[in-house]
Amino acid sequence: MRPTGARRSGDEYQDLVAAESMLQVLKDPSDYEWVKLEAREAGKLDDVLVLWRDGVVEATQVKHSTDALRPGDAWTWETLLAAPKGKKSLIQEWWDSVKKLDGMFSGVEPRLVSNRRRGNDFCLTPKGRVDENRTAPEHLELIRTQLGDDVEDFIARFRFDVGEQGRRDYEERLRRGFQKLEVDENGWLRLKDAIRAWIMCERPLENGEIRLGDIRTACGWYRLSSLSQNFEVPPDYTLPPDFHESFLERVLRGNGSTVVLTGSPGSGKSTYLSYLVNELKTADQPVIRHHYALQSTDTQTERFDARRVAESLMADMQDELSEYLGGLASDNPDPNRLQSWIAQVGPQLRETEKSLVVVVDGLDHVWRAADSIQQLNELFTQLLPLPEGVVLVVGTQLVEDCQLPDSL
Repeated sequence: MRPTGARRSGDEYQDLVAAESMLQVLKDPSDYEWVKLEAREAGKLDDVLVLWRDGVVEATQVKHSTDALRPGDAWTWETLLAAPKGKKSLIQEWWDSVKKLDGMFSGVEPRLVSNRRRGNDFCLTPKGRVDENRTAPEHLELIRTQLGDDVEDFIARFRFDVGEQGRRDYEERLRRGFQKLEVDENGWLRLKDAIRAWIMCERPLENGEIRLGDIRTACGWYRLSSLSQNFEVPPDYTLPPDFHESFLERVLRGNGSTVVLTGSPGSGKSTYLSYLVNELKTADQPVIRHHYALQSTDTQTERFDARRVAESLMADMQDELSEYLGGLASDNPDPNRLQSWIAQVGPQLRETEKSLVVVVDGLDHVWRAADSIQQLNELFTQLLPLPEGVVLVVGTQLVEDCQLPDSL
């Protein structure tokens, strides 16, 4: 392979190592602060730097070979400890970088990632650390000579992820990993382009820190946004006599059921449901809502669109109930998966003796405005049937069945 081809292949391999770190950030966003690429402050462990939320940094050196199966390319102690006249060995250079980083972070997890195989004399534990019990005494002695009193620390901390997959297999594994988070092929390609741009400094970053939002933006992460649901309750509002307590009880006890509130035009259905939502929130009862006929800056078309309504409900869940979303919180959100989100949150809340109350008001407005129930059907197909731990509260004028969702 020509030198330029070898360099390009090595760069692509390093980009994959960076992408793998970013995949971990997407999977467990609460565990990480940032990722840095070509971090000069890390010395010889500068290729990928990942800071965990607890202040520990993972510092990675990437070494790629275009002929990793060639016997002469295997990692051996001779290679790792070779110190040409006037220069330090690879082990010494890496450990110097660790000592430098030790003064900057609360902890350092150094590692080498390489597609080159491990030689017969280079023995590692299942966790990728140097296996003292199977390492020749002369090699241990030379390590001690080069690192002095730090030899035990080096053996305990430095991880060797060598003999990794070839570039194509590695990339395919990562692509599948991103797909599990609902990142499609275009998103994967966009992220790879972004990684190369970050390395080449074509996309400026504050202090070179690539954070969760940067990664999500790079791979086309969907950003959920809420629709306005502010329906003002007059300060002198008076509850319907002998009604509120019984209705509230039905809602709070309605695990997996639908409660429908009907009435004539102007009878106060929406005002009451807004009052109910406020009461539930005051009582720390999880509730999300959508009102079809609310006067707001949103367009009428947007408020009637099933996908947009689902997105708004999911945005509220993301903001207020993320702790109950489980693994879904790490996936690229898709408004077509509202049903999955509700099915995840409901049972989780049920374990805390609460329920998720979903309020959908003003169904009668949809038929009058669109002369169709298509959008209602699409939304209610995602809402019904209700899973355990979810209560659906519906507000509508008395209308013909044909003007309401089929599933309702």
